[in-house]
Amino acid sequence: MALLCALAVCAFVALASGGDQGDERPRLTALKASIDASGANLIATGNVRGARNVLVAYRKSCAVRRLSHAAQVGGGRFRLQVRLKASRSKARHCRSAVAKRQRTSVKRSAKGSGRVRVLACGGGVCIERKLTLDQSLRDAGLTAVPGGGRVPVAPGVTVRVPTAPPVAPDVPATRFVATNGSDSSDCLAGSPCQTFNRAYEVANPGEVVDVAGGTYPEQRVEYDSDKTSTNDVYFRPAAGSFVSVGDIEAYGSHATFMAMQARDTNIPYDGPADVSDVTFWGMDARNFTIDSGRQVNVIGGDYGPASDCGGSYGGSNNGIRMNRPGAMPTDVLIWGVDIHDVQSYDLEACHIECLIVGAAENLTVRSTAFWNCSIFDIFLQPFNGDISGVTLENNWFATPTDPDGRPNSGRAVEFSGGGPWRDVLIRHNSVDTAINLNDGAPNPQYENVSVVGNIAERATACYNGVDYSYNVWFGGGLCGPTDIPVSVPPFVNASDRAGLDYHLTGGPAVDLVPDAASNLADDFDNELRPQGSARDAGADER
Repeated sequence: MALLCALAVCAFVALASGGDQGDERPRLTALKASIDASGANLIATGNVRGARNVLVAYRKSCAVRRLSHAAQVGGGRFRLQVRLKASRSKARHCRSAVAKRQRTSVKRSAKGSGRVRVLACGGGVCIERKLTLDQSLRDAGLTAVPGGGRVPVAPGVTVRVPTAPPVAPDVPATRFVATNGSDSSDCLAGSPCQTFNRAYEVANPGEVVDVAGGTYPEQRVEYDSDKTSTNDVYFRPAAGSFVSVGDIEAYGSHATFMAMQARDTNIPYDGPADVSDVTFWGMDARNFTIDSGRQVNVIGGDYGPASDCGGSYGGSNNGIRMNRPGAMPTDVLIWGVDIHDVQSYDLEACHIECLIVGAAENLTVRSTAFWNCSIFDIFLQPFNGDISGVTLENNWFATPTDPDGRPNSGRAVEFSGGGPWRDVLIRHNSVDTAINLNDGAPNPQYENVSVVGNIAERATACYNGVDYSYNVWFGGGLCGPTDIPVSVPPFVNASDRAGLDYHLTGGPAVDLVPDAASNLADDFDNELRPQGSARDAGADER
């Protein structure tokens, strides 16, 4: 998709509506998706009797989970998909506005000539809009844009992003940073600051900081007890400029860093207070580390190469850990990221993988591609805290490789230590090797663990207490009664290097996952699921 340039500032929450109780035909056959500057979008297809008053469940700092509400009545189906990233205050206001109206039924004729009500929420207020089927959101004064693509971070270098920027390009900056600036100033247009920290210190919640093009040393954004608002301070390159930074060390809360190159991006553990509400969007870096923090988002971007115990890149694995007692990484989202070329040159001294999780509560990794990883793509081992509430969905997992590029015996996803593993959902991933839920612990414990709609070479074993359903295995063996075998991986290019392409080919049909088993509303490319009567297994909806 083309680089996004014109973006709206509203987020959308839909008021679902009911129809006449005696008519089971769809009331709404389609409503185009709209994605705002924060990545929100709205999709409605086929509204039927009984599907009304659908409200979204708020998550993190007002980031709404992907929602799919489906009802099968007389062949009609209703599905609403919403994504929202905003402040808690905005979300409370919007939720309240929806709740006040949810008791009102909106009726439309069977031909869909009526209106659908949409709440456009932004700036702490919600405005009700009524749209007809043939009226686009743009016609109603709401700009609709694609929700992803690639963003430039250096001359000739772009990175993948799954959403529009957290703040629209046409929102003017009010604070400024330049390599020749001075931290004795207030970072205004005529007197820029020299460091991110000074700009963060003087900026008010919601202000945008334009960073002039150039190369900057390590930037530490320090804890500021006055930064209590959930509106972020946004750091972005000035228009037409490229920014390269040493490490970005985020000790302060409510900050967003956008579309820059950095050596590493880190949430450290040794600050004076726990970090919360930090987003890295569209960054190009060697590694990210989340050693504490709540509501931390890594959205889009490219991480790698990195090398340990040798090699030319330095660095290590990307990591999520609890390196200070009580500072559990909580509500962490890794979305639409490319993580690759993380290699150890001495596996005995340096056991590394593309992503290690040592402690986490409510971790989601979605629409992320892993390749050329040393031992595992993701390694989960609760060595300094519990791990619970893990969702892995819509990801591409390549076979781990050695530094020379040859595939090795590592697994894509490895759970170590025996648990107990609680509230784990592994769904709709495309995997060129194995998923292993236990690395040899004698009595692994599983509570509410589901493996649904994946395409993988094999499961190393099938475990009691794990719900396996509608998976596609191409290496032999099945784990659940609804799993199916195929002879070859149905991927366009089952590579383990940068050329991997795990979109589906025209080969064997894998559209076998019913609504009752999965409500996932989109795929790796943010495209709508399902396209037929059932969802495709794997990360791609064909």
